[in-house]
Amino acid sequence: MTRDEIILSCQSRVANWVKKYHNPNFEDEDLQSVGMIAVCECVNRSFQEGLTDVDKIQARCNIWARNAILNVIYKEKIKYIDDDSNEI
Repeated sequence: MTRDEIILSCQSRVANWVKKYHNPNFEDEDLQSVGMIAVCECVNRSFQEGLTDVDKIQARCNIWARNAILNVIYKEKIKYIDDDSNEI
């Protein structure tokens, strides 16, 4: 598989993560973009490291995308908690 084919094959997985972790503070398209950027970075790094097993690259990209999406959501939650504590 080519780089672009691997990226496209991860698109549905990223969409599933966005659905699973749906957050009303973000547009689904924004979280989808965050996940796909992580996938692109993962594929590029995998190729740079010489990884050729497509299944391993896809599994790795799945983890990167999930972590990127959760990172954005958690940062927003922490910001919200910090904002609430200042109002006391």
